[in-house]
Amino acid sequence: MARIHVQGTEVDITSYPGETMLDALKRTGNAIRVGCRRGGCAICKVEVVEGTYEYTRPIADKVLTEEEIAKGTCLTCRAIPTSDMVVSLAGHHERVNTLMTFFQQHAQNKAV
Repeated sequence: MARIHVQGTEVDITSYPGETMLDALKRTGNAIRVGCRRGGCAICKVEVVEGTYEYTRPIADKVLTEEEIAKGTCLTCRAIPTSDMVVSLAGHHERVNTLMTFFQQHAQNKAV
C-alpha cells in the first residue's frame, strides 16, 4: 500500500497494491478530469513531486512528451504507486473534486 498526497489540497489517501492512482482517488470519493481511462488521451495526467510509480499496462506513445516524462508526469489511469507519493495536478486540473464523485454515485444508484 502507498500513500498518495495531492499537493495543495487536504487529499491524502492510501492506494491498494496494484491499484492505479485514478482508481484510488475514485474509491476514496475524489475525482479529477478523466477521458478514456486507457492511457490514450492524457487528460488524467499529474506531475509527480515525490515518489515512484510503474505502468503495468501500456500507454499510447504520443500522450506524454519526452519533457513530461523526464519531469515525472504520469497518467493516473495507468500509474500504480510503488512508494508513497506527492503529486501536483497538471495545468488543466483545477482541483480534486469530491462533490463530482458524490453526484456520479447518486446518479448510478437512481439508475439501478
